[in-house]
Amino acid sequence: MDVTVEPLRANQRDAVCALEPRSAFVAPVARYLAMCDEGPWRAFAILDGDDVAGFVMTAPDHTEDSTWIGGLVVDAGRQGRGIGRAALEQLIAMHPGPLAISYRAENEVARGLYAALGFAETGETLDNGELIARLAR
Repeated sequence: MDVTVEPLRANQRDAVCALEPRSAFVAPVARYLAMCDEGPWRAFAILDGDDVAGFVMTAPDHTEDSTWIGGLVVDAGRQGRGIGRAALEQLIAMHPGPLAISYRAENEVARGLYAALGFAETGETLDNGELIARLAR
């Protein structure tokens, strides 16, 4: 497995929109792309070799001097192989400051992955009820 995370290129948009996540916990990638087009979110392709295997986005939060990670999607046919973990590890390395992420409490897979990477739940929630976890550095 050769996983890399790179800024989304125009010729990758169709491929990321075609991703089919197995989880009901994520929105269609087209919705995330619309958020990126409006700003401040920045879109990234997750590659497995030369193939688009997933999508993720980040946004700075200048009020709390951190970076948010959102919209992590790995195609259903590639889930369970460590692609999401590898992508998150690269994002953590790319962003040296504090990081934040949110997820639904019942998403035990995401919750366990984020905790394993050092994110700690803060007791905060978003307006939609998602839990917030932070990686302080």
